[in-house]
Amino acid sequence: DEKTLHTRVAQVSRRLIELRKRKNMTKFGLRLPRQVVVAKRVL
Repeated sequence: DEKTLHTRVAQVSRRLIELRKRKNMTKFGLRLPRQVVVAKRVL
């Protein structure tokens, strides 16, 4: 049970981090050209 719970927490934390990154991307995307945003997405 501990392993499954740990994996669930890890997945949720990863999703939250990805959502934060996407929000930051959109904010920077308004300021920077699209090429930079695309390059960051590829990385």
